[in-house]
Amino acid sequence: MFEFLFYIFLGMMIGIGILGWQMEAKLKEMKSDDFLDKAMDLYKEYTIPLNCEKEGDIYYCYNDRDNTFACQGRSLEEITENFRLRFPDHGSYILRECAEKYWPETLKKQSKKKKTVNDINEA
Repeated sequence: MFEFLFYIFLGMMIGIGILGWQMEAKLKEMKSDDFLDKAMDLYKEYTIPLNCEKEGDIYYCYNDRDNTFACQGRSLEEITENFRLRFPDHGSYILRECAEKYWPETLKKQSKKKKTVNDINEA
């Protein structure tokens, strides 16, 4: 009789252990998803997509989300410098359409660099 109760108790303990292990794995997964969501929210909050237009020899850059003025400059380097002065705690990127329109040579150089790095990584 006691042997029967012992096996029932042992089975329950194994079941509880497996259930606890599965719950812990699920909790880690949920925390990981929360972490990724928070990281994406921070990226969106602190990264400004720039839409650029050119008038004369000056480029004017606007926040693509709300169309507010962000910075201006005569070159990509000057735009980068002026953006960092105005938004020191933010990052930015120029929309691909603008980069293709105003700085196609820079875009080509970056594409070549990526290919070179990918070739090295694949080797």
